[in-house]
Amino acid sequence: MTTTPVRAPEGLVNFRDLGGPRAPAANVRPGTLCRSAGPAGLTDAGRAALRDDFALVVDLRSERETANTPAVHPATVRMPLLDGAVGALTDVPTLNRVYARLLDGAGRTFARLARLVAETRDGAVLVHCTAGKDRTGLAVALLLDAVGVDRDAVVADYALSETHLGGAWADGVLSSVRAMGVEITPRVEALVTRSPAHVMEETFERLDERYGGATTYLTAHGLDARTLARLRDRLLAVG
Repeated sequence: MTTTPVRAPEGLVNFRDLGGPRAPAANVRPGTLCRSAGPAGLTDAGRAALRDDFALVVDLRSERETANTPAVHPATVRMPLLDGAVGALTDVPTLNRVYARLLDGAGRTFARLARLVAETRDGAVLVHCTAGKDRTGLAVALLLDAVGVDRDAVVADYALSETHLGGAWADGVLSSVRAMGVEITPRVEALVTRSPAHVMEETFERLDERYGGATTYLTAHGLDARTLARLRDRLLAVG
């Protein structure tokens, strides 16, 4: 099984391999699970590296977001979550509300993702949405929590996105949102560019209170015990 960390394909924003000693989740096996923003900025070299270095890509963007976007990896599974279009919102939600909506409505999708990761026996899996922050952030948090990764490490990984998405990326996205006629209020800016640690901490509190934790949540939505054990074996480093 792969034990070498995967390098970021050129042009892929908000990328990280979730395993290895330099990762927040140091007990996760490197080269198994990675996360990122969408592939829009990939260079030709980045597309080639993506095809070479990953066994599977899971795209969480909505059908609206991918309507004119061809898959950049031959083994791409599209699992749409939410709409992701801020311009369509009349009442801009908080991040907590977005994550609560995902938890309450997308359990089977998250369980399917866990199954795909567990069953990809050789090679890395990349999970992404558009920013790689919210849908990807919650999906990865559920997987890591379900296999027993320390929650402080999961929260730290979630919070990294805010740093990775700053500067030119944030400026460009906010400019696009503004061009859609949306006023850039503090709530809109937070929704688009922020990933504060307390939001994931509060999401874990909701997960525990409402569903009994990630393991119970995923099994209640169709993940069987055998597949959960395979997920642990795949993601967790030995020793």
